[in-house]
Amino acid sequence: MFLKHSDATLSDLTIDLRDEDDWKLQQLRVLDFPLDISCFAIEPVARILAIGTASGTIHIFGRSGVECKLTLPNTSGARLLGFALSTYHLLAIDNENQLHIYDLLEIGRPNLVASARFDKVNSMTVSPSHSHVFLAIHNGDIKTYDIGCLRKSSYTMPNMWKLYEEKMAKDGIPSLAAPIPSHPVDTVIHPRNLNLVFVAYSGGIILTDLAERSTVRAYEYVLPPGAPGGAGYGLGQDILTHRKLEVTSLAVHPSGHFFAVGHADGSIAFWAVEDEKRPILVRTLDSDEVDTVDEALLELHLQDHGKESPPQAVREPIFKLSWSGYANSRDPRGGQTTLTVLGGISSNKPPGLTVQLLPAFNPPEPPAASNTKQGTLHPLFKQAMRDSLDPVKTYYYQTSGIIQDYLLIPRSSPHWAGTYDPYTILMIIENDQTRTVEAFQFPPPGFITPSQLPTSPLSATSEEDDYYYEDTFSPKTGATKSPGHAPTSPSRVDTPLSLLLGNNGLLGGNLLKLENQVYHDFIDRTISSDLHMGLKGGNSYPNKTKLNELKLSKHHPHRVMITYDADLTVRFFDVSPQLFIPPSGPTLSLESEWPKPLSGLTIQLNDLLDDTSILECLLAPADRLAISSVHLAPEALECAIVLESGEVLVYHSRNSSPPDPSKSMADTEIILLNQARSRAESRLVPFFMLVAGKGPVEACAISDIGIYRILVSWKMY
Repeated sequence: MFLKHSDATLSDLTIDLRDEDDWKLQQLRVLDFPLDISCFAIEPVARILAIGTASGTIHIFGRSGVECKLTLPNTSGARLLGFALSTYHLLAIDNENQLHIYDLLEIGRPNLVASARFDKVNSMTVSPSHSHVFLAIHNGDIKTYDIGCLRKSSYTMPNMWKLYEEKMAKDGIPSLAAPIPSHPVDTVIHPRNLNLVFVAYSGGIILTDLAERSTVRAYEYVLPPGAPGGAGYGLGQDILTHRKLEVTSLAVHPSGHFFAVGHADGSIAFWAVEDEKRPILVRTLDSDEVDTVDEALLELHLQDHGKESPPQAVREPIFKLSWSGYANSRDPRGGQTTLTVLGGISSNKPPGLTVQLLPAFNPPEPPAASNTKQGTLHPLFKQAMRDSLDPVKTYYYQTSGIIQDYLLIPRSSPHWAGTYDPYTILMIIENDQTRTVEAFQFPPPGFITPSQLPTSPLSATSEEDDYYYEDTFSPKTGATKSPGHAPTSPSRVDTPLSLLLGNNGLLGGNLLKLENQVYHDFIDRTISSDLHMGLKGGNSYPNKTKLNELKLSKHHPHRVMITYDADLTVRFFDVSPQLFIPPSGPTLSLESEWPKPLSGLTIQLNDLLDDTSILECLLAPADRLAISSVHLAPEALECAIVLESGEVLVYHSRNSSPPDPSKSMADTEIILLNQARSRAESRLVPFFMLVAGKGPVEACAISDIGIYRILVSWKMY
């Protein structure tokens, strides 16, 4: 009606938008969360992590953007993984006992270069100093595989424990206890002599010489009559007979002078390498010298024999041991050490893992005139070993599920069985028919103080040194001490995204579009957590044919993704397409992970649950809480978390002005949380909680000017 001419035509402004290629929707990335993890391995030099699953896939993680998924040829589940540093190969044993070798030097996906079938494999040992892989076969033989020539080696070791028992029988030395099947458990390379190998059989330990192909020593532990062992008195065992205890694990002290052997009854026997007659010490996690007779307890047990007694908790076997040294001492014998123990706890104790800090092994000089026979251990050395086995500190990593396995991540060295100077511990945790990975700071804070940490050749400000972290948790002044998050509690360590979200039970999330100025302010104010694994292997590159299209991504809006998990954790991720733009330079390698975790904004509601005053205000028990939705005001940096039980918790920026504690709240439905504990690395801290008690929240909206609209079942706030 406003046109002067009725036949006038309007300009078509949609011509540039008619290209179908510009509107072709495709998947940008599929995030695969492995929930059936069965094994893992670390390459500490290049810092590459491999994760194997029961479904037959292997996930390889390196630096930001480096992630690869392999499928085993026969789709059988992965059981054992290892890295061969000398040839840069990844080795995998599947459930059908086939060894698969992948070449990691291939550009792109690792290439399968060889496969070999063996009889049932119990363990695989890959040494950075040997060209052969040691495979412990179930029948007792030790087979080897030449990873340089990619073929089976003719070098084999027979069942040495069976030969030892036959030799003892020929020499007329009778066995004091019933024999145990001689299945191999593990093989461990001597940390100071590469020709020596410890082979753990279920019946005992054999120290063998690879060059001489001979047995050097044999260590057999027989529990004497009347001794309680790890099981203790009163469990219906024949306490008045000699008993052989099945070997379950083995770990060698960094000095190589003594080692620890785990047994099925939950006890740990410590042996001197040069004394195979009897252990230095046998103890459990809470009792010493369980290989000696306690006359009072034995008499009490014999008196109560045959009477009904209340059921007793059974001690778990020692499933795995790791003995770690640290670069906090120039003493070649290792200085202070930590002994990591999986198992050995009572069955009524919550699941977890035990770490003990042990003193340094500092033996005195033996007297010049010594009557000690040649080939035997001087008593002074034996006493020094015994003194170094009394724990200085003990910490228990309590977990939400059963730990199936763990892996220590060494700082740089692949030697000492890959357990030297670890900074992170990975755990495979089983929960509700899923097996996922969680990572924690290691050793626990207070075990090895920062002043004792080594001076790294890498600069503390360099990118390569960002995984050398300290305990950054510090409570707010006046806050009630939290037993679950005290300064002695190890912090969680960020893992690759596929592992980070897989273990928490992802419930839902939001995708927000931010204006440029808001986005940059949002990112710049985010405190990045230093607690991450520091994987640096490999490089990722964009598709060169689409570089011009990628450069146009800088004109796209920035986006942030918010997720909330079943473990009451809220996480933030940068999912902006600008992250795919490579930096200027000749390499064009990507430097950012996508999605990029914003660890400084992570909210863990479990931090609040340690405060009993807050627990009393909740409308549901702590173990039944669940997040319903999350809402964000990006400019104000305020976040509202709605729980299914009806509570609304609001977090705001740490830099925001706290409310005046002298002013009392007139509304009893609003509870201030400014005194609640929060982690130092977190940008968002608790502000207040709305407890209406009128039913579930139907809707919630939050603005950047501090106005909240919350609709419950019958009332609006």
